Amino acid sequence: MRGKQLFLRFLLQGLIMLWSVPAIVHAQNRFVNIAENAGVASGGKSNGVAFGDYNNDGYEDIFVTRSRGVASLLFKNNGDNTFTEVTEETGLRGLTDMAMSLWADFDNDGDQDLFVISFSRGNHLYINHGDETFTNISLKAGVAKASAGVAAAVADVDNDGFLDIYIANFNSENLLYRNNGDMTFTDIIRHADALDRGYAMGVTFCDFDNDGDQDLLLVHDGDAGNVLYQNDGTGKFKDVASAVNIKYAPLGMGVSFGDYNNDGHFDAYFTVLGQNLLYRNEGSGRFWRMELADEFANDPGMGWGLTWLDYDNDGFIDLYVANQSDFSPRMPNVLYHNAGNGSFAVPQNSEGTNSMAPSYGTAYADINNDGQLDLFVCNDRQPDELYLNQGGPANWLQVQLVGTTSNRDAIGAHIKLDIHGKQCYREVNAGGGFVSQNSRRQHIGLGSATQVDTLTIRWPSGLVEKYTDIPTNQKIMVTEGVGMVTSVQQLAGNILPTQLELYANYPNPFNPSTTIRFQVGGQRIQNVQLAVFDLTGRLVKSVLDHALTPGNYSVMWHGDDNNGRKVGSGAYLIRMMAGSVVKSRKMIVMK
Repeated sequence: MRGKQLFLRFLLQGLIMLWSVPAIVHAQNRFVNIAENAGVASGGKSNGVAFGDYNNDGYEDIFVTRSRGVASLLFKNNGDNTFTEVTEETGLRGLTDMAMSLWADFDNDGDQDLFVISFSRGNHLYINHGDETFTNISLKAGVAKASAGVAAAVADVDNDGFLDIYIANFNSENLLYRNNGDMTFTDIIRHADALDRGYAMGVTFCDFDNDGDQDLLLVHDGDAGNVLYQNDGTGKFKDVASAVNIKYAPLGMGVSFGDYNNDGHFDAYFTVLGQNLLYRNEGSGRFWRMELADEFANDPGMGWGLTWLDYDNDGFIDLYVANQSDFSPRMPNVLYHNAGNGSFAVPQNSEGTNSMAPSYGTAYADINNDGQLDLFVCNDRQPDELYLNQGGPANWLQVQLVGTTSNRDAIGAHIKLDIHGKQCYREVNAGGGFVSQNSRRQHIGLGSATQVDTLTIRWPSGLVEKYTDIPTNQKIMVTEGVGMVTSVQQLAGNILPTQLELYANYPNPFNPSTTIRFQVGGQRIQNVQLAVFDLTGRLVKSVLDHALTPGNYSVMWHGDDNNGRKVGSGAYLIRMMAGSVVKSRKMIVMK
């Protein structure tokens, strides 16, 4: 019997190996390095990169952490594939020898604050004033403690609506700062049972067991085993790495979760010195270490940065790995294309991203809002690289989530898209790979599909919402418990409207829902409020209250009030307010 079991095991492993042998994809390179022309090819020792829209203009900005006596830099996105270095004027000067940075809205006020950690110079929390300036509040906030900080990640570990911070220290006790809701923090690492005094190098949050709370995965250097802390829903953790078969002890550097096979369970990839590791989440409470006989798993280089991204918009996330090429054997950075059947191929020249520079952190964002994901790579002793994705014919959708009961950034939110009988899954997170942060805007490739049949959002608060029949090739914004705004931003190069307009809703009369269309004009962001009133002037429903860039928009009203109750038949007013401009139209609910 035992012999039969061993034979079946070897047979299964052999089939996996054959199934996963990659093909070389021959195609014209999709990416071009524009770092020098874009103004972001900074020299020095760059560790990690964080993408975030710090000034709410609809374009992703870049913060690069650097060490060896070199100051970190903030690059403002000009919206035309160029950036301006604005570190000094924004109040972020002097951040020398920093390990990692993270953008997050810690005070839920609608703009991105900045948290920066150092291996030896203490941690720094900068509050965003909303006017493109920051102030260091680290001491007052209680997060300035000097520690051997290597990596960090942000999540709402106890689902109280405020974002907390986990810091992975190297060979010393880690830190977990609980957000008290008033921009002060308390270290609860002992209460949370998530000490981990190992040689931590990479850390990321993810709801690996799909139970609605954020779990925590750490990878270690020094042949120490991985640690997977399972959250019990209250912010207390238990190490289940051995129980779920992910305890393997590599010389690890980076780690990231992504659902590469679209089964709704998030898989883990580790970069290490030697063969990188892919663990497939079986959805049964265990991971399966994939023994793949191809370059995807057997990259023998010194892997550091990594990021999952659907670079060709075919509906399957691909993987980019940054190698530190000073180690032997010397390996270039590699882009692995997901074939959609569980196997991966190496495109010719890795689509133009196969740099031999000694690389560390890497992250993605759509820097010019053209629906194609771009890549930033941090390098040692050579200029950093910004790879512009030159695109293709496939369709896409970008989803920006705004929490109300949940944390404002909606970190931890889980989204599912149904597209013509197929599914894609994403989760909003902050921090992963190696000391880097991807864009928080969720990007989903749709292939040839022209609409998303159903978008399902599970918010950190537990609220589940569904939206149907969403056209492709646009960025949408969904506010928790309020509704969806479509066409949030015009594509790069389009002509923007010059004035504010509120159009007639359709259908009208309606039952049960109607679409309200409007446009925001001008050349700058404006705060727009949409609200429904009855004819006596009583507020019925706050539909929208958000800062918007110029563009055309639409939002649904489902005929309910602020308490979720359906309104009665009759006439109502929809009122739009933006600055000093007020516009109103009449709507008819007919039951």
